[in-house]
Amino acid sequence: MEHPEYEQRYADYAEHLLKFAKQHNLLLEKYDKDACTWSFLFKHPNGGHGNIGLRIHDTGRVYIGSSYVIDRYDEFRRYIKFGGDDTHDLARSAANIIRALESQLRIMLGWQLTDLQPGKNDHRLSWSMFAKAEFEALNDYLPEVIP
Repeated sequence: MEHPEYEQRYADYAEHLLKFAKQHNLLLEKYDKDACTWSFLFKHPNGGHGNIGLRIHDTGRVYIGSSYVIDRYDEFRRYIKFGGDDTHDLARSAANIIRALESQLRIMLGWQLTDLQPGKNDHRLSWSMFAKAEFEALNDYLPEVIP
């Protein structure tokens, strides 16, 4: 689905954001579930996967949030850590946004398995439709991050 109104919000920053993704070998996913968010996805060096989400609001504010997730099939449990700077003004400059993304990536790469907390949901119903090997291969498409 196309989102011209969202594309307009990112137009002044797209070149810099694409360079950031390429420099760190991040998969860029735009507008997942029709949200006005660009997500930078990668395999976390400690296992699992990381996601840095960038949302540029029509109000001029910028949101940067992140998550580090490990799914334990044998437990039907997701372990997760959230981070980010919430919503703030970054003077809407590409340099400020990239600086904030770089900072969040550095922080995330320092997170350890012991930093993750168990999620509240039991994923038995949705995950058990996959064999363990199939389930564990679901994130194989994610790239190895370059710090």
